[in-house]
Amino acid sequence: MKFLLITLEFPPDKGGVANYLAGICSVFKNVDILKPKLFRFFWPRWTSVFFQAFKIIRQNKTEMIIVSHVLPIGYVALVFKKLLGIPYIVFTHGMDVLLPQKNQHKKFWLKKILQNARLVVANSEFTQNVILNLIGDSENKKIKTEVIYPCPNPKIKTLQFNRDLSKKKVILTVGRLVARKGIDKVIEAMPKILKELPNAVYMIVGDGPLKKELREIVKEKKLGDKIIFCGDVQDSEMHVYYGMSDIFIMPSRNLDGDVEGFGIVYLEAALFGKPSIAGKDGGAPEAVLDGETGILVNSLNTDEIADAIIRLLKDDELRQRFGANAKERVVREFTWEKQVEKLQRYL
Repeated sequence: MKFLLITLEFPPDKGGVANYLAGICSVFKNVDILKPKLFRFFWPRWTSVFFQAFKIIRQNKTEMIIVSHVLPIGYVALVFKKLLGIPYIVFTHGMDVLLPQKNQHKKFWLKKILQNARLVVANSEFTQNVILNLIGDSENKKIKTEVIYPCPNPKIKTLQFNRDLSKKKVILTVGRLVARKGIDKVIEAMPKILKELPNAVYMIVGDGPLKKELREIVKEKKLGDKIIFCGDVQDSEMHVYYGMSDIFIMPSRNLDGDVEGFGIVYLEAALFGKPSIAGKDGGAPEAVLDGETGILVNSLNTDEIADAIIRLLKDDELRQRFGANAKERVVREFTWEKQVEKLQRYL
């Protein structure tokens, strides 16, 4: 079967969605990839995508369309189904089905596009439940959904970094510097952590619009060199940072629909045998199993965040056990071949 993936995010773009789609395409065969440009001064903006896609469909005899994010690309898939009878699959990620519900016009088309899809793929049970709640109990039987979890890059180096940090306890976050990641709360928790563990340091890998604000919190709390901003790091170098860490943390929170749909970074940390601390919102509780591969916390409670960090850094046996459980789980369950198998019956 010939597929056409239409998406606004794909490598070399960075980010979870781009890597997720690249992983899916690494298993699929015969996939053409269209990363289109939207019109800037013409409405509807997705009209340009229709013409770009039509050219590929005609030349390559596309049999099924795959779209990532429901809006605006989903409009194009719906039109091709109605005009040419080409079925489509929608991949959803959390925010793309939560945020449009604030607008009645977008909510109407969101439902219409999902209801007409051959299959709606969610990146977590959390996202799947958001979709089913949107559609409603009376119409749930008309829509087919499947959870396809993100998986870590199988080529990621998992060598432990030979560090000269034996006297340090390294807390690590990897992610874009935006409010929902909860990095601000970890920084605010550091004074309490340092009272118990003066050798703790917090390493932050990533960049983003919140960088200035986070630096201000560091300055206000007089944390000095206890907080290390590493900036953006190439994927090929990420093993250095995961390897030198003791625990991973990202206490993400739901900010009015801006939520972590899953969190691939928890699984990347798990590959290195690192336990994670995550927030209870969104899909994070599916990536981090509370009391088994890590600890779930109230993402707004700095005392709870600090206590979880202190607990893991002080208890070597617990930290190692959670880390080993996390690695065993990700190796067993989170491979692209295993996840993509779930799609076969819909093709």
